[in-house]
Amino acid sequence: MDRDKSISRTAEVLCSKCQSALDNEFKIKPGVFRSDSFDHHNTFPEVLAAVKLGCFICERMFSLASVKHQTRPHTVGTDDARFGTYAWTKLDHQPYCLEINWCWERTTTAVTSSLYEFAFFPAEDAKVLSLSSHLGPSTSSPTTTDTVKKWIADCERNHPKCGAAQGDFDFMPTRVLDIGNQGSDKLRLIHSNTGDMPIGSRNYIALSYVWGDSIPFKLTTSTIEKLKEGVPISELPQTFKDCVALARQLSIRYIWIDSLCIIQDSADDWEVESLNMRAIYSNSYCTVAAAASTNADGGLFRDRSIDDLRYGTAPSAWFQKVQNTTGQLNFLERSTWNQQLKRCPIFNRGWCVQERLLPHRVLYFTDHQVLWQCDSKLSCEAFPDVMPDLYGSHWYVPESGNVPKTSLGYSPPTKGILDEQLARWWHRIMEDYSDCMLSYPSDKLIAIAGIAELFQKLTGDQFVAGLWKSSILETLTWRLAHTSRGIAKRPASYRAPTWSWASLNEAVTPLLIAGRNGSLGLDTLTYRATVLDLHIENKDHNPLSEILCASITLRAPAVRHKCDKLDPFPELMRINAMYHSCQTFKCVLQFDTQEDFDVTSDEIVLLPIRTMATKMWTPVAYFKNASLQGLVLRPIVGRPGEYTRVGRLEGFGESEEGGMEHFGYKLERDEWVLDEKAELETFKIL
Repeated sequence: MDRDKSISRTAEVLCSKCQSALDNEFKIKPGVFRSDSFDHHNTFPEVLAAVKLGCFICERMFSLASVKHQTRPHTVGTDDARFGTYAWTKLDHQPYCLEINWCWERTTTAVTSSLYEFAFFPAEDAKVLSLSSHLGPSTSSPTTTDTVKKWIADCERNHPKCGAAQGDFDFMPTRVLDIGNQGSDKLRLIHSNTGDMPIGSRNYIALSYVWGDSIPFKLTTSTIEKLKEGVPISELPQTFKDCVALARQLSIRYIWIDSLCIIQDSADDWEVESLNMRAIYSNSYCTVAAAASTNADGGLFRDRSIDDLRYGTAPSAWFQKVQNTTGQLNFLERSTWNQQLKRCPIFNRGWCVQERLLPHRVLYFTDHQVLWQCDSKLSCEAFPDVMPDLYGSHWYVPESGNVPKTSLGYSPPTKGILDEQLARWWHRIMEDYSDCMLSYPSDKLIAIAGIAELFQKLTGDQFVAGLWKSSILETLTWRLAHTSRGIAKRPASYRAPTWSWASLNEAVTPLLIAGRNGSLGLDTLTYRATVLDLHIENKDHNPLSEILCASITLRAPAVRHKCDKLDPFPELMRINAMYHSCQTFKCVLQFDTQEDFDVTSDEIVLLPIRTMATKMWTPVAYFKNASLQGLVLRPIVGRPGEYTRVGRLEGFGESEEGGMEHFGYKLERDEWVLDEKAELETFKIL
């Protein structure tokens, strides 16, 4: 496709740091992988100066940073913000990659950083980054509508996987909004199973959006009759009006909007419908996401400049010398599709996670363009046909935002377990979701119930308080993603057991056993605890509904200890009994909340869950690393044998020696076996 002359490129302004990274002479031969690292901006004022200069790369990275990071104090020094630049290249038709890591904040317990990657191509290879010539001045322009229609038509005709994933073609939500014909100025609420629906297509569009502080008009017991009679479209919030306009352009008569289709002052109706999200979103004709808006009045559409979508061009003295070309390089953010979505307000809202993962088609209306996601393809207006290959065949390509049905299809469960591929998907979702915001923290589990229901359907596994029964021991050792002082808090009211990540209002990192199939050199994996009982009571006996109570009972060796603060880091403590006699095996505790850490006079229990040993080979040496992972428990006063989780235990070293003996194990023939004098204890964790 020919490119519009208005987006032809001239060389960008680059700061001296970015330009020197491109000019550096890599002393390598074609076809040989090599990486080199460079110093980048070492202070925050240097970053601001580069942005003010107009450095294309620094501007792009700064625009991707969070508002918190963009507005940090100008007094930051090198101790708090040390930035490093790393560059990789491979000269056998693979893109040259510039990776920049900006460390925004460093404390005694955590490092907050952002990683940015840019892929570079010879300017002579123009087809790699060939922007669409059909980009209008707004995302409401006819050219955008035409592109959207082409995506949908292509999906319907050429994506059998997307059609198969849709499931029940006769499904309709309990209530939908009938927007009428093109000239109608009203929409009305209809009940799908009472004969209110006219004969014809049952396709509907589902809207995903950020509520904001309030919705001016919503479905309640007092407004239901008015909505049934019909309300003027002109009285709706802008996002709703834009959704109506788009639906009419796509010849879709029905739309589903949660605030207008769920009775907001009826706890019973909300509970029923909130557990119906998988069916509602996965059976929508298409889901439309108001990704760039922070509330319902923000709308779908945005005016834009083509410059917001363009790629960069810059000279490289090194590339000119090695490749014998002009030395001009075209470049673009490597994960450009994901980055555009991640910087949108909708990406940080808890309920919106399943709203973007469950549908088989999603249109994201961002600040600068519309993104397309279906079970077979990712596209955007800048690259409507094929996204550029920014990784190459030998690079690791991150998974897209699609739900696992993209790669697995709707095959019936056969094992009743979460296999490694699905486990990775779930852990990634859990990590992203736990970092999102919820207006009502009590929605923590219900807001991903639709995704959990899909996983249950795919595997036959049992959803247990945010974890999965088949891998419960593996996933009990989750940890906080950020260990800032006092940031993690437990909710005032009960919603999950302490051994579940859902019991905290904080981002967590699941600890999947990477390479448990042997792919990453895992030598030995031994579980030191066994599950005796797993008990959970849900409202109405539905595993996806509200948790009334839950417990897990483990049997394992353990160490009891009085806490001593032996470390200046406020979230980490080392335990004398675990540390003094094992110089190559260090053990640290990470507490879940500041409250858990502050009560240091209590007895705590260190309970090992598993030990692992990993073999690694390098051209010059062989290494064997070992680690121990477990839980930190606190006895419940007055309830013998019952405990709560207050943190996690991790030990690591060059071998397994020096750690397990504290738990009653002894080494026999290179294997740790439980000493006959040691006792196994039973722990019921609530």
